[in-house]
Formats: sequence, C-alpha cells, structure tokens
Amino acid sequence: MMPQIGVWRSQLPLRGLPEAAEETGDGGDGNLTDGGDGLVPVPLQADAGGGDAGGRARRARRGGRESADACLARLNTVRQRVGSPPVGSLVVAGGRKPLAVAARNHAAYRARTDAANLRDPSAHHETRGRPGFTGVLPWDRTRWAGLPAGAWLAQAEDVITGEDVSASALAGVRAWTDAPYHRFPLLDPNMTRAGCAAASWPAPGGHRRSAEVLDMVWPRKPQVARIVAYPANGQVRVPTSFDRRTEQPSPFPRATTPRVGYVVTLQASGWQAMKVSQLTLHRHGGRPVPAYPAARYGPSGWVDHNLPGNTAMLAAKAPLAPRTNYRVTVRGHVRAAPTAPWRPFNRSWSFTTA
Repeated sequence: MMPQIGVWRSQLPLRGLPEAAEETGDGGDGNLTDGGDGLVPVPLQADAGGGDAGGRARRARRGGRESADACLARLNTVRQRVGSPPVGSLVVAGGRKPLAVAARNHAAYRARTDAANLRDPSAHHETRGRPGFTGVLPWDRTRWAGLPAGAWLAQAEDVITGEDVSASALAGVRAWTDAPYHRFPLLDPNMTRAGCAAASWPAPGGHRRSAEVLDMVWPRKPQVARIVAYPANGQVRVPTSFDRRTEQPSPFPRATTPRVGYVVTLQASGWQAMKVSQLTLHRHGGRPVPAYPAARYGPSGWVDHNLPGNTAMLAAKAPLAPRTNYRVTVRGHVRAAPTAPWRPFNRSWSFTTA
C-alpha cells in the first residue's frame, strides 16, 4: 500500500490576515528572535515534554525522537532553497512544547487507530473515547498540549500514513514537499514554528501502520510579502513526476493518468490573493510543454477550489524528461487585502531534472 498524504489547513479561527508588510530582504525572523508572540524559540532538537496521551503515546515517543530531529532539519533544508527563514521548535510557560507534543500524540493516535482498522472523517480527525484521544481537530490538540489561545494567526497540519513501512521510512518532509497542497505551508516564510513526530503500531497479521505528523503555526506578527516558487530557481536533481494518488485531495482532477510531471508551485506568501493570467512550462529553448495549470483565481478552466487563494500550480501532462532544463513563466496580479488594489507581477525561472 502506497503512503497516503493528508493535509488540514485551519481556516476557521482566521478573521482575515493583516495587510502584508512588504519586504525585499531575507524575510526576517532568520535568527528566530521573539516576534512579540510570547513564544520562545529553541534550537532544533528532538522534542519531548508533557502532554502524553497515555502509555501508548509514550511508547511511540521512543521511535519518533530521532525522526523529529531529522524532520525539522530536512524541512529547513527545503526552506533554504527558496529563501525562507528556518523554522524552530518552541516552548511556552512551564517549558511545554505544544506543537511537538500535539504532533507526537496525534502520530501515536493515528498509527494505533489505523492498525485497529478504525475510521475517522480524515487523517487529521480524532474520535472522542478512543485510546490516545487529545482533541477532534488539530487546533484542539495543540490547545490541549498548551499552545496559548490567541498566540497564533493561522495553523496547519500535514500528515502522512503508511502500511508495512517503518515510521522513519515515511520520509514525511520529502513526501509533503512533492505533494503540492502540502508544500505551500512548508515553504511559507511567515510560518516559523513547527513540531514533528512519527509513530508506528503493530497491526493484525504481522502488519504495521505508521504515521508522521507536522504541526505548524504562523505567529501573530507582521506578515512578510514574498512570492515563493518551487522547484527553486537553479535547483537540480528535481524529480521528473508525481503520482496524484498519493495525495488527498488528489490534485489535477482533469488529468487522465495517475502520474503527471513534477508539480511546479507558486505562492504569494503574505498576500491575500493572487490571480494568474499566464503559467507555462518550456524545455530550455524549446516549445511549451503540454500541462495542467491550476489556480484559485485564474481562467475558468484552471480554477481549483482546494487551492489557497494566493497560490497557483502546474504539472506537465506526462513525466518530465530526465536531466533536462525547464523554464517556468508566470504573469499575474497580487493584492494585500480584499479591498486593496491589484499589483502586477511576472516571474521566470528554471530548474533541471534528475
């Protein structure tokens, strides 16, 4: 069974982002200084701390500790490619680490629940009364783990699950980076706090179920406005394809095959909305590559309501050629608030496949 990737983007608590603070530097917060949110960053490390959901979660912690280190380190390697500042763990009053605790608890719950062949509405939900339950939705669990109310502007969670694969072999950051809906929060320069954990649980018949969880928050502080593209300009050894079946929801519903070209994404981080009028992919010096463009705001045939309003993406209709240079061209407009004027932009960059 191939790993399944599920994302939850918290929109319910939001009452609209503040107008973006335009900045042309490195995005700020590169040294993880306190941004006035009351959250104290700490060096990247395996996150421990209170808030366990019983003995089963404690058992899962032993296997997830090393994974937490690797998860955040790999995440920062990806963010460095696009110029986003590093994320860090965080501590709150009493030394609690709510994102790490919430991620560890939900990874343990998810692995155990899947091993028992029990169902939830999604990989991000928990059912009250089951072993390891700490909250129905991601923000319920982070609040239970000690995240102060009102300390964050937005929240997101990425989850990957797998059968007959160890927790460490899930390679969550790589999987989430490859999956376009999950990629957006990972690369956002305004997301600067995260907690990650993985867990595994034996299932009947000698099988095993595993899960990895990444909980992220956007601190309540001025938002940096920056357009972020992936793969990054000049990036090499880019994968040639993406299997749409591995992500839920599955992107590019108009595609006629499960596998498409590796997905190119663009996000106007810190902006309220982005509308795209041109999004093309060319072989270097060649003709346009047939592709599926998608945007929340764009030509009618492109509209994807699963996309955040400040994002767009494109996938070639067939896997990309190996060891080949490709160029992406984008034209469109961004705005900082619903009543703000649209501002034109254009971007062109290239990458090379593996």
